[in-house]
Amino acid sequence: MEKKLVLNEVVTSPSSIFSKKDVIKLIDSIEENPIKIYKMELKQQDPAEKLVSLYEYLGHAAGAELGKRVASAATKAFETMDVRKVDTKKYKGNIMLYREVFLDEYFQNQRV
Repeated sequence: MEKKLVLNEVVTSPSSIFSKKDVIKLIDSIEENPIKIYKMELKQQDPAEKLVSLYEYLGHAAGAELGKRVASAATKAFETMDVRKVDTKKYKGNIMLYREVFLDEYFQNQRV
């Protein structure tokens, strides 16, 4: 990436842990020909896509019955799910992860 483009990205970018002034000073000190500068895009996780276990969501163990009902509802809704391996004093095995937004909707509908 050309130095001009990098400088433009720094000037127009949101804040970071480095001050824009320091970054611009660093970029200005680099000669254009010997070094290529690449822009890395950091992928921010969308809060709506955050995956959590029922334990994390509820603050306590959900139990097998509730776990089966949530898994069934998530499958029927074609929800994003994942699995995490857990090894604690009380439980060893795989746990399901669901989008937090889905769990919000699921438990809101159960209260109605």
